Amino acid sequence: PLSAQQPLDAFVYISPGGTASDNFTEALIPGRGAFQFQPRLDQAGFTLSLCGTADWNRDPGVFLEVQQTPGRPNQCLWPVTCPHNVVIPEGTATPVYPPDWDDSSHLDFLLSEVNADTPGAAEDTEFIEIWHPSGRRVSLEGVWLLLFNGHNSKPYWKSSLTGYFTNAQGYFLLGSDKVSPTPSITLPPNTVQNGPDAVALYRSPYGSPLVTEAGIPSRGLLDAIVYRLPGSDKEARDLSDALTPGQIPLLEDPTALPGDETLSRCNSLQTADLSAFVVASPTPLRKNVCPQPPTLAPPPEGVVINEVASSHWANGSQQESFVELFAPPLTRLHSLFLVVFEQGHSKATLVLPLAGKTDQDGHYIIGNITGADQPLPMGASGTAVPAQGAVALCHGTARSCSFGTPASHRSLIDTLVFSEDSRLLSMLAASRGQQVMPTLRSMKGPASLSRCACCEVNSPQAWTTSLQTPRHTNLCPSIDFSSSIDLCLGPPTTNGEQHLPNCSGWTQDGGSRQQIEVAVYLEDQCHCGISALNLQGTNFSCMAGWLHVHGSVRALSDHQRELILQTSHSQHSRTLGDTCSKSISDKSVGAKSGLAWQIGLGVLVLLLLLVLGIALTTYFYRRRHPMDYFSMELSEHADGPVEI
Repeated sequence: PLSAQQPLDAFVYISPGGTASDNFTEALIPGRGAFQFQPRLDQAGFTLSLCGTADWNRDPGVFLEVQQTPGRPNQCLWPVTCPHNVVIPEGTATPVYPPDWDDSSHLDFLLSEVNADTPGAAEDTEFIEIWHPSGRRVSLEGVWLLLFNGHNSKPYWKSSLTGYFTNAQGYFLLGSDKVSPTPSITLPPNTVQNGPDAVALYRSPYGSPLVTEAGIPSRGLLDAIVYRLPGSDKEARDLSDALTPGQIPLLEDPTALPGDETLSRCNSLQTADLSAFVVASPTPLRKNVCPQPPTLAPPPEGVVINEVASSHWANGSQQESFVELFAPPLTRLHSLFLVVFEQGHSKATLVLPLAGKTDQDGHYIIGNITGADQPLPMGASGTAVPAQGAVALCHGTARSCSFGTPASHRSLIDTLVFSEDSRLLSMLAASRGQQVMPTLRSMKGPASLSRCACCEVNSPQAWTTSLQTPRHTNLCPSIDFSSSIDLCLGPPTTNGEQHLPNCSGWTQDGGSRQQIEVAVYLEDQCHCGISALNLQGTNFSCMAGWLHVHGSVRALSDHQRELILQTSHSQHSRTLGDTCSKSISDKSVGAKSGLAWQIGLGVLVLLLLLVLGIALTTYFYRRRHPMDYFSMELSEHADGPVEI
């Protein structure tokens, strides 16, 4: 039988899920536990090396799975130099051991640098650097690294990082044998493909992410980079949609710098955010050397969002999504970003830098339609422009336009919100009622939201549902399709059955408010695409809370005019309309009669005052000038003798 005093040294190991006899382990490695192998998906061999600093023997706890180094010192990972799962002899201090990952913390591992394309045919200096934002030594327990092929969207290399630790600054390096400093995991030359491909980092403590989820795993995704070769930005779409939705794959431009270059994280710590990376010089296991951002040019003048179309609004056609900008001819769009939001998402699903300039007519199209100036990547919903969301035009950098910083709102040039999501409205500094919802019923053909007021930005009153007109003048409500309207709308009811506009607070110069409130009410009744733009030729009058709407309503087409007429007739035929008209008529007649009576009364009072004035004048005159009766008597006596 074995004796505890016989072996000079011993190593006891067990298979995954296995157990060892207590008598067996106690005889060979008294007071210590057996080394238990972890489950492995690959069948390749591996090496266990002595890496502990304990001054006692027969301890499997000081062995690690590392690279083979026959005839050379073991390549151990500092600081994993102390035994674990052992009984510490009396008088020995407990070793300082890196803490495991805390799932209550919001910090987790990020991709810091990816060098996939290196100079020379050997490709023997490529590397991948991982970093923990805590900036300290951290265990990589349960973390997996997967490399995906962009042509078939399948992983071509995978590795569990369990058992490894970052260095004291939080960095961990995998790379070819020519990389300096030496990587913790050495890769064969030309392992990391040049693109279009992806690198993804997962937290999957119970095995490979590929086992728990088919296709491209999303559960446990910590960070990802999708990158490409020059001219291949439309490839690897499946990887982009799954790992970095709404973003164009990165380009490790070999002409950007003399010598080698990497994709380096510089702009933010946001996960799966390709705008966080720039092309910079390699700095393995060191702080990234980020280039100074270029001086931001002032925003070009007169650039607005002119038309927005989603494939969800195609009315049965195959029309793709696009966003059209309008500016003075040949306006350069550098330093501008197109930002797309989807309802239900807490951040932008696309931050797209714009390039080039507008055409001779001032148009610039971002989309997947024929003749577009720039492609528009797919978003989380599977389309470039969602059915409900928002589009914004931003001036600045990718970071300042990602709407996670206080500078985001100051960077906005123009916005269009087509969602009732209160969080999205708040994010874009808008309020409820400032959204423009497309009305597909009003159009026969692929619909869009079109600007019909030249240069007023961030204004929902400038927009209406229309037919798509890329690179042409927008189709707007016209007097050529106008119809007469004569409606009388009563005061708002308290039972909530009708959302009538309240005109009692309107002022004479409140035309814009009047048009908006009436347009909202009419649109609620007909769902025919009525906006304030349709009511440019309509007059409004208000008396005692009753609103009289009369004049002409403009339309985009005969089809929309018919829908408006149907609504107008149905509203006029309701008892509300007749009663309201009679009420206003009666009030008007009453007002005119009252006015005539007041005028007549005034004339009568004036006449009475005139008669009274004449009478008083006569009375006082006679009192001041009485008749001379003595003279009268003399005259009478004098006449007598003459007559005799």
